[in-house]
Amino acid sequence: MKIDHSTKTIMKTYFLKTTLFIAFITIIINCEKQYQNDGRNMAIAKIIGIYPITADEPVHLVELMITDSIGIFDIGEFTQEIINEPKENWQAPYMEYILNNEGDSILADDLEAPHRPELWKGNFRIVFFFHYLDINRHLKSPFGDLKLPNESKLPKRLNIIEYDPPD
Repeated sequence: MKIDHSTKTIMKTYFLKTTLFIAFITIIINCEKQYQNDGRNMAIAKIIGIYPITADEPVHLVELMITDSIGIFDIGEFTQEIINEPKENWQAPYMEYILNNEGDSILADDLEAPHRPELWKGNFRIVFFFHYLDINRHLKSPFGDLKLPNESKLPKRLNIIEYDPPD
């Protein structure tokens, strides 16, 4: 079967448009898919707020909403890059808590949470303290890089979280 020039042109155009469409859809899916753990967990994280805390050193309480989680992820992966420093020198979360959806009740602290896998499923909030947070830089996480919102005053509902300085 012989294909004429105009048919070839139409086929090439169709192929190009299809390829571009697939690439576009892939980009959209990858923007929505914030976290993947061994190809299974497809959760999304959103930073709800960063709240400065009164302390001897700069510290913020970071609040996130996690949606569609199907299991435990490593909270220790929340960090900020320090240029010219190895990753082991970057800051890490301190005193992590899992909260209910409304963010007004503690479900587990950092010692209890790893032993309560049921709390890591579905939608929930997490909070943690973060020292020397650079509000002008993204927060690296198991969900990808997360843009920090502007600082805001600690909501009254989070008065249930008390900061205890590290030794």
